[in-house]
Amino acid sequence: MSILAPDADSEDSARLAEELWQTVFDDPHIGVAIFGPDRRFLETNERFRELVGYTQAELRRLTVIEITHPADRPAHVKTADLLRTGKARDVQLETRYVRKDGGIVWVRVTAILAPGPERRRNTIALVEDVTERKAVEERLEKQDSLFREAQRIAHFGTWEWDPVADVAVWSDELYRILGMDPGSPLPDLATYLTWVLPDDREFVRSTLEGAIAGGTNIEYDTRIMRPDGRTGIIRIYGVPVFDGNGAVTRVVGVTQDITERRQAELEALEKEQRLRLAFDQMGAVLWTTDCELRLTSAHGAGLQSLGPHPEDVVGTPIADYFFSPNSTEVEAHRRALAGEHAKYEMIRGGRAFQVHVDPLRDEEATVVGVIGIAVDISEQRRAEVLLRDSEARYRLLFESNPSPMWVYDAETFAFLAVNHAAVRHYGYSREEFLSMKATEIRPPEEVPRWLEHVGKKTDVYGEGVWRHRKKDGTEIATEVMARTVDFAGRPARLVLVRDITDRRRAEERLARSAREMQALSARLQTIREEEDARVAREVHDGIGQALTALGLDVAWLANNLNRKGAREKFAGKLCTMAKLIETTTESVERIAADLRPGILDEVGLGAATEWAVRQFQDRTGVDCRFESNVNDESFDLERETAIFRILQEALTNVARHARARHVEVRLWAEGGRLNLEVRDDGAGIDPARISDSRSFGLLGMRERARALYGNVVIASRPEGGTLVTAAIPPRGGPSSTEDDHDGKDVDAADPGRR
Repeated sequence: MSILAPDADSEDSARLAEELWQTVFDDPHIGVAIFGPDRRFLETNERFRELVGYTQAELRRLTVIEITHPADRPAHVKTADLLRTGKARDVQLETRYVRKDGGIVWVRVTAILAPGPERRRNTIALVEDVTERKAVEERLEKQDSLFREAQRIAHFGTWEWDPVADVAVWSDELYRILGMDPGSPLPDLATYLTWVLPDDREFVRSTLEGAIAGGTNIEYDTRIMRPDGRTGIIRIYGVPVFDGNGAVTRVVGVTQDITERRQAELEALEKEQRLRLAFDQMGAVLWTTDCELRLTSAHGAGLQSLGPHPEDVVGTPIADYFFSPNSTEVEAHRRALAGEHAKYEMIRGGRAFQVHVDPLRDEEATVVGVIGIAVDISEQRRAEVLLRDSEARYRLLFESNPSPMWVYDAETFAFLAVNHAAVRHYGYSREEFLSMKATEIRPPEEVPRWLEHVGKKTDVYGEGVWRHRKKDGTEIATEVMARTVDFAGRPARLVLVRDITDRRRAEERLARSAREMQALSARLQTIREEEDARVAREVHDGIGQALTALGLDVAWLANNLNRKGAREKFAGKLCTMAKLIETTTESVERIAADLRPGILDEVGLGAATEWAVRQFQDRTGVDCRFESNVNDESFDLERETAIFRILQEALTNVARHARARHVEVRLWAEGGRLNLEVRDDGAGIDPARISDSRSFGLLGMRERARALYGNVVIASRPEGGTLVTAAIPPRGGPSSTEDDHDGKDVDAADPGRR
């Protein structure tokens, strides 16, 4: 096809142009591609198709943008626009094409516009494969990067200096070594010498001048002061380069920053001096030998325990100085000569030494002798004996302590040791304990608070009360004391536990009793005031009115004594007065009975109790059954009154709350102890009401018994109803402990039912 427009004046010129174009198109080294204004391929030569791996037909369905690497497309479009807008006659760029097989090929593209109408001009692109050159450039760049990194790591920079023109070229690392920004103007020799410390300046000048004059290599160390004020030490290596006449034209070299190395050498020297001083001051010995095991040096205060002065031992066979020729110590030194490490202990002058011997090597790692160190461990051995004794005493105290004790890991909380008391008290075997953590013996809801507490990492902690849970699920209140200890090299806590469950219950009972007593005292005061008011009303309304009426009647009798027909009137008035006197007497007896049951004095406890039960039955209609083995026996007044009043209150509660149909009352004496039992088949009693401090009737019963060292148990019966049991010991007899409960063991307080 004809690509060039027919603008030649002659056919020869046109033919020449076509031949020239065909020559370029057929060149096996240059790829040629022609694409239209829409960048779609129109024609390509064989070399271009080889570069991209597509056929002619496939390329005609593609645009040049589609085979360009995505990262290079913006640059390709921008360059093509320069050509099409006329801003450039030809353009050149290096870009990447993506081959059909996915491979990447680097190309250098030179593009021009073919002759033709402005908007229909095609683009001719000459494409050269530069993939290998790019690879070489990348390798060179990588090598240069590695070289720069090596300079940075090794703290050396390269330089080249023209001594005639006094001009130098530095690597970036050399700039950094000398405290300058890369690319800064380079100093001349005079300026460079101002950076050298004054004490070194003349030496550096003469060294450089001598090397230039004599054509010798340069090598020296010097101290410098950088522009930012930091000091350093550098080492200079330089090699002269000569011209044909033997004159030095330039010097190339390396500058290395050896500041850190020199500092390390000084620190090592100081450490060696401190080590020698330490060995001279402590009970230790450091020595070296040659391959014949002759001492070459010896240091340390411990030499005083081993014999002669250190200055007298150099050259002495080590067997003569430390031990006998056939000892294990000699064998250890021979092993060190063979390249092994050896360790042993020896006793000299009553002191114990731990000895380490190792091969002494030169710079080429060849064994040239032995180095040994002996440390005085006499105090350590004595401390170990004391520690074993202490551990034995601790173990004895730990295992024989009657209170639970254990040790747990301070980080994992795993149990590490437990004593016999802990095993016995908590119910776990020792093996079970050692497979558990300290969190597992606590109720789950208390674990977060405990973890926060132990996280404070105090040396002594745990003053307070914690709840623990035994293997059977029983929860107990404990008082804990713990101390941080070291257990087999691990941070741990040693714990001592006291079970204070019974004490807490006693404290709670005491507090409850105090509350009840306070409430009862207030109630008794109220009752006393109410009773005084009632008695006053009874006296005023009953006895007072009756006595007033009797007074009026007596006055009437006095006024009518001598009147006619007085006898008939006197008879009626006297009858009325007799009835009034009887009513007044009953009121007085009732008031006296309320204040003090006189029936106890008249018939005794047994009969009085039976009378009270019958009175209750007649008043309420509730069927009652009474049993008693108390007949004519006489008991002290306080106990009889207490039992009688407890019975009255129990029957009053039945009448008010129980809705019972049957009541059983039992009264018996056993071993001087008075016992009372009241059973009903009513609605029962709410357990919460039993301990309610506002249940004044129940409080009164308990306090009456407690005042005489007795107790009252109030509980709901499993079969329905309520059971009240009272027991009062004889005066001076053993006291009973109060333990109100919810009816789980209601028969335990009834000796007659055992």
